[in-house]
Amino acid sequence: AGVERAIRSASNPNACHFVPADSIATALLGDAIGANILMMGHAWQQGLIPLSLASIEQAMELNGVAIAFNKRAFALGRLLAHRPDQVAAMVEDARGPAPEPLSETLDALIDRRAADLMAYQDSRLAGRYRALVARVRVVAGSIAPEGETLVAAVARSYHKLLAIKDEYEVGRLYSDGRFDAAVAAQFGGNYKRRVMLSPPIFARMDPATGRPKKYSFGPWIFPLFRLLGKGKVLRGTALDPFARNPERKAERALITEFEASIDRVLAGLAPDNLCLATEIASLPLDIRGFGPVKDKARADVAARAAKLWVRWDGAATPARAAA
Repeated sequence: AGVERAIRSASNPNACHFVPADSIATALLGDAIGANILMMGHAWQQGLIPLSLASIEQAMELNGVAIAFNKRAFALGRLLAHRPDQVAAMVEDARGPAPEPLSETLDALIDRRAADLMAYQDSRLAGRYRALVARVRVVAGSIAPEGETLVAAVARSYHKLLAIKDEYEVGRLYSDGRFDAAVAAQFGGNYKRRVMLSPPIFARMDPATGRPKKYSFGPWIFPLFRLLGKGKVLRGTALDPFARNPERKAERALITEFEASIDRVLAGLAPDNLCLATEIASLPLDIRGFGPVKDKARADVAARAAKLWVRWDGAATPARAAA
C-alpha cells in the first residue's frame, strides 16, 4: 500500500496527519521517488514553506534533473492538500481502487489490521495488537483531540512489526489464491510461474552486489509454499526451525523495542510533543526490504530515533512540569 508520511498541520502545529505519499506517487507519477517532492508541495500549499512558488520552480530548473517530473509531483502535492478527494479519484482511475484507502476511520484502520494478524497468525497476536493500540488511544485521547494521529501511527507501525514477512508468511501469500488470481488477471494463454528467492539456508553472497544471491524456482515450488504456509503454527515455538535465524531475531527485537518506546512516549505525552510522539511511533514504517537492505534501513532508523529521543527528552521535562 505504500509508506505513509506524517506531516504537521498548518492550523495546529502540535498535530500531524498521514499522507499516503508513496502510494499516490507510484500510481500517478509512476515512481515512488516522487513522494518527497509531492510532500513538499503538500506542505507549501498549507503555508509551511516560506518560499514563493517561482523560487521553488526556479530551484528545480537550476538543479536540471527531472524538471518536468518534479514540477508535476509538486503540483500534485498542492492538489492533495487542497482537494484530497480529487486525488483519490485520480488514483482509482489510474490503477483501480487503492488497497490502502486514502481515507478511512481509525476504527476501520485498526479492525483491518487486526483481521490481517488473525490470518497471519491467530487471535492471540491480534489481541496483543489491539491491547497496545487501545492503551495508546486512551492516553492520547485524554491529551488532545489530535491524539488520534498518534493512535493511527502506532496502529500502522505495530502491525508492520508484528506481521514479520518470514518464511511462513511468504508461503501463505503465495498459496492463499491472491497471487494466482493476480497473475491470471494480468497474463493470458499459457505461462509458467517462476519466482526468484534467496533462501537463507543455502544462499551465497553475490560478489557483484555484495548481497545474498537469488535463485530461480519453477512451478514445483508452489506446492511447497502451501505446505510452508500451514507451518505458521510453529512460528515462535521451540519447534520453529527459522527462529534462530539472525534476521528473525532482529525482527523480534524490533517488536520489543517498539513496545518499550511506546511506554516511554505515553509516560511523557503532552499536547506540545504530540507530533514528535507521532514521528517516533512512525519510525518502523521506514524499515523495509530483506537481508542487507533491511539491515541498512534498520540502522538508518536507529540513527534517526536517537536524534528524536534527544528532542523528546528536551521537550518532555517542561511538558511534565506544566502538567
